Amino acid sequence: MRRTWAVVLCVLSIWSAPLARSSGAGAERVALVIGNAGYRFAPLANPGNDARAMAGLLRDAGFRVDEQLDATHASLKDAVRRFGDAIRDPRVGFGLFYYAGHAVQLEWRNYLIPVNAQVRSAEDIQRQTVDVSELLSYMDRASGRNFLVILDACRDNPFGSQYRVAARGLSQFD
Repeated sequence: MRRTWAVVLCVLSIWSAPLARSSGAGAERVALVIGNAGYRFAPLANPGNDARAMAGLLRDAGFRVDEQLDATHASLKDAVRRFGDAIRDPRVGFGLFYYAGHAVQLEWRNYLIPVNAQVRSAEDIQRQTVDVSELLSYMDRASGRNFLVILDACRDNPFGSQYRVAARGLSQFD
């Protein structure tokens, strides 16, 4: 596992350094790293460890990292908002978003599942999760920067018998 993370760090260093330099003098690199594992119905073993490892590698590569473990709906939305604010800063040239945890799709939209979500219907997904489109809209508004989004999403049903997800996996997005 350590070798995999070393490869990720190498790729990030090689790929992001020229991009950051091309975005202007002293361009900063920021990252939001989220690892959600403590779900009530379907806890996961790896997201916390993966997020901590990724955050460490990104810090070593010179990123300013906001690391969130077992994010609730409120803390996940707040972290995405803070990331959106950070990437609009003219000094920032590169933004990276990493998510490990449960995610679902509904009507061709992808949703990140906070650890406190209690979904019983499709409407609950829209109310209690975070739409990846929200993150992407922050990126759209921060033109002239480079971004990388990594969704390391478990696609099992995290809601137990309370709700069955209609489609497994995430939908395609541009």
